[in-house]
Amino acid sequence: MSATLDMQGKVAVIRMDDGKVNAINFDRLNELNDAMDKAMDDAGAVVIAGRDGVFSGGFDLKIMRGAPLEEINRLVNEGAKFLHRLLTSDRPIVGASTGHGMAMGLFTLMACDYRVGAQGAFQYGANETAIGMPLPVFGFELAKIRMTPAAFARSVALSVPFNPDSAKDAGVLDEVVAPEKVLEVAIAHAEQFAAYPREAFSFNKAGVNTGAVETIAANIV
Repeated sequence: MSATLDMQGKVAVIRMDDGKVNAINFDRLNELNDAMDKAMDDAGAVVIAGRDGVFSGGFDLKIMRGAPLEEINRLVNEGAKFLHRLLTSDRPIVGASTGHGMAMGLFTLMACDYRVGAQGAFQYGANETAIGMPLPVFGFELAKIRMTPAAFARSVALSVPFNPDSAKDAGVLDEVVAPEKVLEVAIAHAEQFAAYPREAFSFNKAGVNTGAVETIAANIV
């Protein structure tokens, strides 16, 4: 089990740790969705965190580079469903980026409502151009609503990565703190957000994300 759930008061902390780069595959998505399902029973807010040094390196390249096209498309589709779930959740979602966030790892972070990242020699980026892959629709939509226009162009078209500070300037992260403080700070924000009236939060979040949510949903099979 590489995605675990820990309730801390009204905050559900979901941690990914596969001992490697937290590659997103079918098992990982099932674990994340199961954890989200359980969190909805009692949580007022959710924190999604990685392991020391990495949030997620993105989709599992064993599948993306070696599987039949049908399986690749199915994984991308399941990933889109998960991101759509985060974007439409009526509970605030805080990303606790403990290190690198690339490709699907980056998009998972950008689907969160608030993002805390670790200081250090970490990279954030949409590397699809560099590795010869077309960017899924959800990548374009999330980058549009989170990144500044200049950062959007550099990241999406040219695969230029960000360090934590430039990721904050770009809109990918909201806050950069010492690595040992990432989870603590993320939980503190989640506790604050959990106290907000849920109906007002949900309505206003929908207003922020509406265009991206509709476009992503239209491209889910």
